[in-house]
Amino acid sequence: MTLADGYHGTRAVLEALGIEPVELDAPLSRGDLVWLETPRNPTAEVLDVEAHCARAHRAGASVVVDSTLATPVLLRPLELGADLVMHSATKFLSGHSDALAGVLVARDPGVALELKTARTVTGSVPGSLETWLVLRGLRTLPVRIRRQCETATRLAAFLVGRVPRVLHPSLPGHPGEEVARRQMSGPGAVIAFELGSEEEARGLPRRLRLIREATSLGAVETLIDYRKRHDPRAPPGLLRLSVGLEDFEDLAEDLEGALRGRADSGPVSPGPIPTG
Repeated sequence: MTLADGYHGTRAVLEALGIEPVELDAPLSRGDLVWLETPRNPTAEVLDVEAHCARAHRAGASVVVDSTLATPVLLRPLELGADLVMHSATKFLSGHSDALAGVLVARDPGVALELKTARTVTGSVPGSLETWLVLRGLRTLPVRIRRQCETATRLAAFLVGRVPRVLHPSLPGHPGEEVARRQMSGPGAVIAFELGSEEEARGLPRRLRLIREATSLGAVETLIDYRKRHDPRAPPGLLRLSVGLEDFEDLAEDLEGALRGRADSGPVSPGPIPTG
């Protein structure tokens, strides 16, 4: 299985199953599986889905695209040649930090039937409440993601020059910037940025008042996460910011105060909160 670097949980599952991933540019053969995550979590790098699908299919391999960060509003992997598309419905699709669910979409109806049968036999069927919560979220998904993308684009530009490094597909020079413009209808709502040290990165979330520290993303509230706490491969100064529906001015003011050290004695974020 070839795997583009991305969500650490994907690698953890592969290790648990005894599957050894190889690099994305490794030679392919019939029966291989290429797993693409675009934009990548947490660095928001964008991969060329169409190019990778063409290469894989020439070799007889299949392609799965984890499109959680893009959602179907911003990216349509099946139209670009993907065989399967995965979404964590816990994130943007439900959008309210209150449901645990997933979606797997197949191009081939026969494969879809096999997956549905396997789901039924193994009992991995979502409950009625979770299903209703995701359907509720889908009703506002296009409106939410457009607003979140707009605010994320402004925040990414705001952070440039204030922190050593900012990663968002809207920024010139971001890995995959050109591909994002070509295959996506928006840059996404997840920003990654780096501070100068692990100590700075660990400390910044505690100085925030509006933005909450949590390891989830895609919700109506803006969440920040120190990535090395969960992923030992992450750079020591990396933070992930999932932009919600708050006003840009309020979020910028909160980040500005935290980056400056917030010397006043006002209330601060209580720290990490558990979420899906």
